[in-house]
Amino acid sequence: MFTSNEPTTIGALIALEKVKRSDIIHVGFYVSKQILAGVESGKIHAVISQRPGEMGYLGVVGLWGCGVGGHVEP
Repeated sequence: MFTSNEPTTIGALIALEKVKRSDIIHVGFYVSKQILAGVESGKIHAVISQRPGEMGYLGVVGLWGCGVGGHVEP
């Protein structure tokens, strides 16, 4: 199961604990203390983490390149 943000990742973790299902592979998105505890306990199998600083930087670099007539790599 893939959960695409922090609230659904935590909600699925709680729901799977409640119904005692450990046979479902759970991959979440975002990193918080509660989600990391789920990974450490084996209840969440993997998480995807964002890098907002780099995402913002690359966005500004791309906009600058477009504004001065430069080429921006996809």
